[in-house]
Amino acid sequence: MKTIFLMRHANTEPGRSDLADENRGLTERGKNDAHLMGEWLAKQTPRPEALLLSSSVRTGQTAKIVTKALPTDLPTHALDSLYLAWASELADLIRRQDDMIDTVLIINHEPGLSTLARTLVASVENETYVNALDHFPTGAVAVLEFASENWSELAPQSVHFKNFASPKNQ
Repeated sequence: MKTIFLMRHANTEPGRSDLADENRGLTERGKNDAHLMGEWLAKQTPRPEALLLSSSVRTGQTAKIVTKALPTDLPTHALDSLYLAWASELADLIRRQDDMIDTVLIINHEPGLSTLARTLVASVENETYVNALDHFPTGAVAVLEFASENWSELAPQSVHFKNFASPKNQ
């Protein structure tokens, strides 16, 4: 069994003409939200074993705060290619993961995360979760389970929706 945690970066400062989008940082609310979600992730079973994130400032700040709450250090890979990546690019990255790792945390951006979740998940019974997957709130995490020992077998409609949490419900 493989587990995928999809997390949207926490709340960020508004865009400004003098600041590139990928350089926007977290607000105080975003920092607090990331801390809450790190504590939530630390209580999950299984816990993330590896972390993949875009190279943007806001995903890096989110990751730094979240991982402080986890009991072990995670191998972390910040990738330029994940910045505003399409769902298909995210899925390809997941398929290339080492099969020795059973649980991966991806901290990234919209709309790639929600599109990926909707593509992979076979069905979601809870209407609240359906609405959340249509647009991830900042700081939110979707937990997906994949009944395989090989990441390369990840395919559309092959994943079970396990859980969803956001800073607002913590």
